[in-house]
Order: sequence, then C-alpha cells, then structure tokens
Amino acid sequence: MPLFDWTNNVAVTHNFWLYWALTLPFTLMVFLAWTLSLWWREQTQREEADTRNAWSRNSSVSDDQPPYTVTVEYRS
Repeated sequence: MPLFDWTNNVAVTHNFWLYWALTLPFTLMVFLAWTLSLWWREQTQREEADTRNAWSRNSSVSDDQPPYTVTVEYRS
C-alpha cells in the first residue's frame, strides 16, 4: 500500500491521509512520554536530594557537619 503513485499526474494516493492520521498522534505521544520522563527524573532526583539532606541532618556521625549538642540547664 504505497502512499505515492509516481505513474499518475497526482503523486499522492488516496491513502495519504493515513500517513497524517498515524504520524501526528504518535509524534504527540513521543513528546508527551519524553516530557513525562524529564518531569519524573526531576522529581525523583529532588526526592533523593531531600532524603539525603534529611539523613545528613539527623545523623550523629557526619563528616561535613558536627553532631548536634543539647544543653540542659537545671534551675533550683
């Protein structure tokens, strides 16, 4: 089922609409999937960074931060 008929004066056959009917939706689906994958990657990287930051704040053993100290004063 060729889309072009080079033997006639009109090179495009009556099935040429099928090209656009398939190409446009598939192209839109590819761009949507690509955009969603970029968004998903950004979200997971942000969540991982937040988890790493929370873990380093709550960890008592950290190379880059001194451990938190708590001072308790008793008044009599």
